[in-house]
Amino acid sequence: MDTTFFRALFINNENLANPPETVPEEFNEETPVVVLELDGHQAGMILGVSKVKGGNRMADTYLWCNNVDLCDSTL
Repeated sequence: MDTTFFRALFINNENLANPPETVPEEFNEETPVVVLELDGHQAGMILGVSKVKGGNRMADTYLWCNNVDLCDSTL
C-alpha cells in the first residue's frame, strides 16, 4: 500500500471525526513499519459494517505491513 493511499484511507479520511494515531507519528515511503489501532466506530466508518451470521463480528482484524508499499491482510 503506498503512502498516499494509506494516508487517504486511514489519516485524512473525511468520514473520521477523530483519525487514529500512528506509530511513528511521522512516516514516509522509507518507514519500514507503520502501526495504528482503530476502535470499532473508526473501523466501521473506514471498512464498512454488515450484519454477520454464523461468524464472529468481534474477531480482530490486523493489517500487517513490513513496508508501506507491501501490505498483507490477516483476517
